[in-house]
Amino acid sequence: MATTAGGDADVAAIATLFADRSRARILMALADGRSLPAGVLAAEAGPSAPATSAHLAKVRTGGLIDVEPSGRHRYHRLSGAGVTAAIEALAALAPTEPVRSLRRHTGAAALRRARSCYDHLTGGLGVDLTAALPEHGALRRRGPHRHPAGDTP
Repeated sequence: MATTAGGDADVAAIATLFADRSRARILMALADGRSLPAGVLAAEAGPSAPATSAHLAKVRTGGLIDVEPSGRHRYHRLSGAGVTAAIEALAALAPTEPVRSLRRHTGAAALRRARSCYDHLTGGLGVDLTAALPEHGALRRRGPHRHPAGDTP
């Protein structure tokens, strides 16, 4: 994902990697910080095992994922916080897909509740935890505080 000195960033080259629905699902499956083998990614993202391997090769060549061998398995993970930030930015702009299975619904609900971004907890759980810390004496509020929803916790 590095740019070459002197030229403009080739956004289209990276955008192409996100543009395929199966690759996007694979990247989304890794967005929660897990390192997963290709078989698990195929089960979570939907394409066949050979198609998943081909997609993983493309995103690895594009610098979006790293691979770590462990015994007979190879674990895939996003290559850094910049990739996660790009996925989050695209997700904020993208329309929602209809949920067609309980598994997808459960996974999407869990991710919304306890989303993380490498070094911090976000999502509903992060908001609830942050609001609870002052109430239990773990943090002290300084100055006026307004809850994002408009009411004070």
